[in-house]
Parts: sequence; C-alpha cells; structure tokens
Amino acid sequence: MEGFRGGFLKYQTINKLRAVLWLHTLRIWRYKYSFLNMTLNLIIWVIIFILGALMFLPSGGIARALPIIFWGIVMWNIISSAVWLIGGWTDFYLSQGFFEEHTVTNTSSFLVLSFRAIAGLVLSALATVFTYAIISSISARNLLTAQNPIFIMLGLTLLTAMAISYGLIISAISFRIGVPNMMLDIMNFLLLIVGGLATSISSIPEPLRYVALLIPYSYAAELVRYGTIGMETYMPLNTTLTITFSLTMIMVAASLYSMKKIERYVSKNGLKAVGRM
Repeated sequence: MEGFRGGFLKYQTINKLRAVLWLHTLRIWRYKYSFLNMTLNLIIWVIIFILGALMFLPSGGIARALPIIFWGIVMWNIISSAVWLIGGWTDFYLSQGFFEEHTVTNTSSFLVLSFRAIAGLVLSALATVFTYAIISSISARNLLTAQNPIFIMLGLTLLTAMAISYGLIISAISFRIGVPNMMLDIMNFLLLIVGGLATSISSIPEPLRYVALLIPYSYAAELVRYGTIGMETYMPLNTTLTITFSLTMIMVAASLYSMKKIERYVSKNGLKAVGRM
C-alpha cells in the first residue's frame, strides 16, 4: 500500500512538472510578438545608455571597453528578465486569480513561479542576440573571445541562480504588500551602474565600490570577465569563487524559505481579495 501511494505521489509530481512546463512554454509561443517587443524595448534603452557612455571614452579605449560592455549587458539582461518575468509578473498572477486556480489543483505557486524562469531565459537569449549584432557591428574585436570557458559558464550559472532567487523573493513580498514597478526599474538601473556589471569592481570610484561589494551579482560578474577577457578579479580568484558560491546558496535558501513561508501564511490567512486588482 505504501509503495502504491509513493508511486502515485511521484506520478502526480511528474504530471505537475510537465503541466507547469507546458504552461510557460505555451505562453511564450502565444505571446511571441509581445516577447519580441519586450526584447527590442530592452535593447533600445540599453543601447542608448551605451552610446552615451562611449561618447566620453577616448577612441583607443572604445575597442577595449566594448567586450566588457557586451558581457555586462548579457548579465544585466539575465537579471532584469528574471526580476520582471518572475517578481514583476506576480501581481498579474494574483490579480487574474491564478493563485486560487493552482491552489484548487494542489499545485504550489512556488513551482509555477520558479518555472517562469523559462520565459526570462528566452527573453535574455533574444536580447543577447540583438545586443551582439549591434555591438559587433561597431567593434573590431571578437566579442565572444573566451580565455577560460569554464569560468564563463560558472559565472553565468551562478548569476542566473541568484537572479531567479531574487525574483522569487520579490514574488514573496508581492504576495503580502506588492512591489511598485517603478522601484523595480530603479533597482535594475542601479545594478547596471554600480552593481559591478557594466564595469569591473576595481574601475568603480571608491565610494561606490563599497556598494558594488555589497551586491551579490558583482562577484559572479567578476568570474565572467575573468573567463571572457582574462581580467583579474578584484579579490583573489579563490576568494571570489568562495564568496560567489556562498552568496548563491544564501539567496537560493532565502527564496525557498520566503516562498514556503508566504504560501503557509496565505493558506492560513488568505489573500487580501480573491482575484484582486
């Protein structure tokens, strides 16, 4: 009997995973033009920022800066997509009554929102392709040069895990109090400027450097730059690796804890309203 029950629960779990995967894949296909529009809007704003920054660089410095800028945008795309398509999507998820629908079918909102990362990664991939096409057209250097591919993959993987965890933490907050979209915009913009993404930590002016050191993404970004163009990390490489792994585990644990806690709270106290607006 216990074996049958265990097999049935495993079958249910697999079916839920397949259903949630199909849900988000189908949404990407149905909203493909919306995704394309979001991608182009994202790239236009970023390119405007880049062109403004390049105006203040000497002609010799532009060629050296473009690969750094490209990989900085790639990382920022991953972070901002996760924030918007997980954390920023939560208000829509709640207002449409999706929480209640999934509760009736005994499907965790944590599972649904976690798989929302699929949409974020698709958007990031599209944005990266457009970014590469634009920046490579004005760069004489190969933007995809890899000094150490292992560190590139490691840095991007840890950065992605941090971004998804951050999006889930924002989702948990949205269940209780909501998060203003303007605040997400401001935070994303600040991450690009002082988060160690657009440039190395050592290049940031000293007062702001301490801010960058407090932002988890900056350490993963250091690993990516080390792997792509061989730029030395601000701290010793082993120290940077240890800090990056530790911060990633902390953020993953924080996202799991916050989502589980908010689900328990909502199941006991309910949302502010059913299908709230």
